[in-house]
Amino acid sequence: MRTVALLLLFLIGLGSPASWVATARAESVEVPKIYSRDQKPLVPAPKILSEEQEQLMLRDKCLMARPAFGDLGNYWSVGVTASIQAVKYTFGTKQASSAASTGAGVAFRYYGKSPLGTEDAAKELGFRKADLEALEKLEGGKFYDQTTGNYSLPINKISTTCRATTSDIGKDRTEKLASSIFSLTPTVFYVKQASENDISLQPALLIGFFDDIVSVGPGFNLTGPEKGKVFLVLSLGYGFKF
Repeated sequence: MRTVALLLLFLIGLGSPASWVATARAESVEVPKIYSRDQKPLVPAPKILSEEQEQLMLRDKCLMARPAFGDLGNYWSVGVTASIQAVKYTFGTKQASSAASTGAGVAFRYYGKSPLGTEDAAKELGFRKADLEALEKLEGGKFYDQTTGNYSLPINKISTTCRATTSDIGKDRTEKLASSIFSLTPTVFYVKQASENDISLQPALLIGFFDDIVSVGPGFNLTGPEKGKVFLVLSLGYGFKF
């Protein structure tokens, strides 16, 4: 009897065979894993650049070793300008008109020296000490004023990305190191006469300001009803760079 009692106690402790199967099945079922919000993959936070890194990026973006296409020496660069006549005064007829005449020309833009300021101001733009020392020696010190300690850059050292154009009017120009002072633009205007089958061609030489937005200059009528007559034109334009 003692042996039977011990065997019953042993079976009760292990459970019935049915419970063994249920336990085995329960252990074989894969329970879905539940993640908390803290355990979810996080989207990498945008990299925040330090002020010094931003300055170096500006320097690397704006300073170039070789001239860009269209640069003519230290102060001039060539681009394209589209214009429309705002007011035209013809000397032969002594009349002013505002005909819908459009034109295009090649703009020779004069930039002069593009100032960087003092050493501290230049370093705030990301320029290194080695850059400033090179400017002090560039063409015999032409771009360093020893009296004021101000540095400047020739246009052929500034990338086209950092040159202001017509599209930059009214925008923040913090990253624009150069802007044209004026431009000389040989332009050809053309207009279809209402009562004529041919097109009137009107060559002109324009002096542009404010990054080619406003231009003024003389011209003459090459063809059309006023052929040979000289005029003065005020035009509005839009400048492009190569």
